[in-house]
Amino acid sequence: GWTMLAVLVPSSVAFFAGLTAEHLHVVTGLAPRPLALAVVVVVALLNTRAVADAARVQSATTVARVAGIAALALLALVLPPATTVLPTAPASTGSFGALLGAIVPVLWAYDGWIELTSLAGEVKSPGKTLPRALLVGTAAVTALYTLMVLGLHRALGDAGLAASRAPGEALGRAVAGDAGARSVSLLVALSTLGACLIGMLSGTRVVAALGERVPRWRALGRLSARATPDVALAVTTVGALAYQRIAGLGRLAEVFVVGAWPFYALGAVATMVLRRTQPGLARPFRTPGYPWVNVAFLLATLGMLAAF
Repeated sequence: GWTMLAVLVPSSVAFFAGLTAEHLHVVTGLAPRPLALAVVVVVALLNTRAVADAARVQSATTVARVAGIAALALLALVLPPATTVLPTAPASTGSFGALLGAIVPVLWAYDGWIELTSLAGEVKSPGKTLPRALLVGTAAVTALYTLMVLGLHRALGDAGLAASRAPGEALGRAVAGDAGARSVSLLVALSTLGACLIGMLSGTRVVAALGERVPRWRALGRLSARATPDVALAVTTVGALAYQRIAGLGRLAEVFVVGAWPFYALGAVATMVLRRTQPGLARPFRTPGYPWVNVAFLLATLGMLAAF
């Protein structure tokens, strides 16, 4: 709860707000920094509405960006393949540890899998709904991510990817010139706005739960007339605005990864400890392959953190 309050929620909201602003800058020409601050405020205001209203906005942005990403990736796959290649490079001396470190940024594409669990208290039949949503959502993200990577490699080639700081825009430009680049920037902005929205929607619920359990911070658990944690939202928004002012995108990414993944590892350990210490707890979902799935996740997480 303390980590969510001080690090994870505000840093992730600030990070995705910054990405949204950078891509909106391509479309609108407005300065990225004021845009990023405005995105944080807008996302906070959307979250002051009932959770069902915020979820509808999230669902709409999800459908739009998934359809757009899938269409762009499929279009890239049917384009004539790029013919440029990188110059011959010496044999790689990279280690397995370096590979684990390189995987860390990729995990940003998948990290949303954890967010739904923070909303378990507001989900109907969580024992059935959460596992299905996690499995389907992760499979869909994996398919989209793989499809986009294949499309980028085919349309831009290794040299094009190596030379581009924004491969999506380069792909859009290859398909439809400047109009295509702006369209992709808008699509990315929509995607990161959705990530910003769900990060605050789910994260503030954990912050509110902290307030319910720590008497001195009881105000964090206060709910508005719409059953939204208004104080937790306000504190998180101030934190996100502060992160946005003092840290760049690269630093925000590092702050989030180093802050989040140790707790993912602890979660894997906690499930095993609770199975032994409290065997009588209600467990509507049994993990297939337990405990080896937990052990594999724990070892992979520790390896990535050590390499990072």
